[in-house]
Amino acid sequence: MVEGKTRINSVILQIKQAEGNSIAVSSGHLSPSERCFAPSATAKVAGHMQKSTEVMKSVQSLMSLPECAEVARNLAQEMMKV
Repeated sequence: MVEGKTRINSVILQIKQAEGNSIAVSSGHLSPSERCFAPSATAKVAGHMQKSTEVMKSVQSLMSLPECAEVARNLAQEMMKV
């Protein structure tokens, strides 16, 4: 159980880091100087998407839908006892 919590905390930390590193992409016309930086911006976006995909795969490998449903049912039962 402790190992599972540690893995979940690790994934949560990765998610928070990915959110902090996200960048906004705006549409519209680019100036010549902006065009110079467009390839590096595209590479950055691709890198962030790669990291996001890795985080989502990690979360998916940690928890399955039946397991989440069971935890939710148990939590609901505990709350009804109070």
